[in-house]
Amino acid sequence: GGWVPRLTTSAACANVQRALSRQLTTYVSAPGRAGSVVTADLATELGQSDSEGMNWSYTLKPYLKWNDGSPLTTLDIARGLRYLDLRRADFRITDIEFGANRTMIVRLDRPFHDFNAVIALPAAAPVARGEVVKFSGPFAVADSDPSRLVRNEMWDPETDSVRTPVVEGMRITWTTSQAQANQLLLNGKVDIALTSRTDPSFTSAVLRDPV
Repeated sequence: GGWVPRLTTSAACANVQRALSRQLTTYVSAPGRAGSVVTADLATELGQSDSEGMNWSYTLKPYLKWNDGSPLTTLDIARGLRYLDLRRADFRITDIEFGANRTMIVRLDRPFHDFNAVIALPAAAPVARGEVVKFSGPFAVADSDPSRLVRNEMWDPETDSVRTPVVEGMRITWTTSQAQANQLLLNGKVDIALTSRTDPSFTSAVLRDPV
């Protein structure tokens, strides 16, 4: 899907999207159960709802930019939420209202108290005007190679308390089987596998020589 966030269907792609895209909210970067906590991302704080959970208010952080330097606005956020709405059966977005100072109210057709968690998914990432694929995270996809991620120079760490990149770039190696991914790890050809399982032979090899 050309790294389009709303087309994300696997956990592996969702992990990569955390480096490329941001949402109003996201999950904290922590191992285990701690990683299930939702926090503000592009928003200044988690959305506040009315007592029924039908109207959700957000304020966008100032000075946010896409990787090409253009401003990331509440209209971009709304486009992403509209795409999310098309994929949901448990609620519908009936309206999105825009206010002063980067504020917006998302109105739902029924109570939905987990809305902050739902919009942390890649499917809720903002969409740039004209449907052009742009990136709001600390990395962007290289123009010449969709398997290579480079640093997004327009990403400002002052606006992002979740992501702390420690590398200047990444290369994605595609595999057709778990065994192939395991072998690449054993041979030192890759640093991490984004798939969730290992085969028994790989586990045994790691236990014999954990270094």
